[in-house]
This record gives sequence, C-alpha cells and structure tokens, in this order.
Amino acid sequence: MKATMKRLSQRHFRPAQNVERGFSLLEILIAFVLLALAMAVLMQIFSSSLNGATIADRYAKATMLAESKLAAVGVEETLKEGSSSGTYDDLFSWVVEVKPYSEPSADTTGANLDQILFVKLFEITATVSFPANDRRTDRTARVVSLTKLQLGPRQNL
Repeated sequence: MKATMKRLSQRHFRPAQNVERGFSLLEILIAFVLLALAMAVLMQIFSSSLNGATIADRYAKATMLAESKLAAVGVEETLKEGSSSGTYDDLFSWVVEVKPYSEPSADTTGANLDQILFVKLFEITATVSFPANDRRTDRTARVVSLTKLQLGPRQNL
C-alpha cells in the first residue's frame, strides 16, 4: 500500500514547473509600439527626401526654361528694349527684360561710344519663379534669375 501511495503521489502531485512558452501580451505590445515609432521616423525621412528631390527637379526645370528664354532673345524675336512675360506648365511664370547695358563706372573722357559704333550692348535678364510646394496655403516662391550681355543693332542710326 505504501508503494502504491508513493506512485500516486509522484504521479498526481508533481510540483508546478515554471516553463515559459512564447511571449506575453505586454512584450508583444511593447514590440508593436517600438515598430510603429521606427516606421514613423523612416516615413519622415523618406518624405523630406522626396520633397527635396521635387524642389531640385523644379529648380532644374526653371533653369532650363530661363536658359531657353535667354537663347530665344535676338533669334526667335527681335532684340529691342522692353519686357515680356508668360507662364509655362501652370507652375512656372517667367519674365524677360531687355535693357541697354550701362557700365558701372562710366567713361568720363567725353567719348560717347554709342554714337561711334553701329551696335549696342544689351543686358538681358530672364527670371523664372515657381512655388516652393503644391500646398495652396504656402505662398513662398522660389526664383531663378539668369543674365547675359548681347550685342544688337543700334535703334537710331
């Protein structure tokens, strides 16, 4: 009888073993919170990179448009004093100004080169502006301005 009781006590009254299997609910929640924070930081980094790439692309397009407008003066349209303006692609607005070039330090010897020469030096400035971003609330404009000098015919011969 003692042997039978001993076997029964060993079989039914074993001490509880503290064996952990898997993760607790708290550990899973902490892991998800850390994952969400990491994803938020990564999304912010990607968003700012994309915004920077968009602005760089717009600067490149604005520069090409300004170079195109500078090259067109005197070739596609006559070279004369004045200004012209317009829009391109509903995003860029441009202004081209043509004015006679005046030297910063004028010659005071009395010789007037404009009366002697058959040509005149013009200063041509092309300015292209575009919005900083696509938001309607932000009124910040970015500007690209290029200037060149070009010889043209004197108007009053």
